[in-house]
Parts: sequence; structure tokens; C-alpha cells
Amino acid sequence: MKTLEELKQQTRPAPTGLAPGNPALYIDNDEQVQAATAGLIHYFANDDALRGIDLVVAGEPAGFLPREALYNMLEFESKGLGDGDLANLPGLPEYRLQILHCPQPGCNERCLVTFYRPEDAPFCGLHPTKHMEPQP
Repeated sequence: MKTLEELKQQTRPAPTGLAPGNPALYIDNDEQVQAATAGLIHYFANDDALRGIDLVVAGEPAGFLPREALYNMLEFESKGLGDGDLANLPGLPEYRLQILHCPQPGCNERCLVTFYRPEDAPFCGLHPTKHMEPQP
């Protein structure tokens, strides 16, 4: 399993030409990395145009995480013939990233979270008094 520090090391300055409201992933600790990675793979698979996401660690911007940097972090392990017989399938349950948006009318800010609790919702980057909410 990768650590939060390893995830942060893969970030870069955001490329020019990104559309406003590029999604951001909010993550706080190493325990969330595995679920976040699995969720991002699914998220990227459903949006071929998405070049990457903004990574926010413990409320602080960490940089831009490109799609290819996430894919390069994945580790694959070859198994011998018959190693998987009668075994459970490897991997995580179906984790999904939840998309949050700013409730301010006209605001296009979005973010991604692995877990959502209204009392811990991140604030909008453009409207610091507004908590991000799940998209309807």
C-alpha cells in the first residue's frame, strides 16, 4: 500500500489551460490512501478527458496529481499457475469517490472525497464560509 507522502511526491504544479473547477481530492491520512487510489482509478476510467486532479492533504493544497503519475504508482504482482484457485479475489470493495460541489449559486467549484460527513465537509476555495455538499 502506498502512503500519503508517496502520493504527495507524485504531485506537480498544475498545467496551464485547465478548465476552472478542476476536481480536487481531499485526503487526511495514510488510512485513506488505498480507498482514494481505488476511487481515482474508477473516476479516471469514466472521464478520458480528465488530465488529473488537485490533491489537498489535511486541508492544504499539495499540488496537481496527473493521471499518469497515479497509474505509475500502481504495483502489479504476477502469480504462479494455480495460485488463485479457490481464493477470494484480491482488491478492495467497490469504493467510489464522492463529488462535492459548492452550494453558492453559480459557483463551479468541485472536490472529491473518499468519505463524506457533513460536519467535516471541506470549505469551498472561492467561498470560504460555504461547506461543499454532495451533488444532487
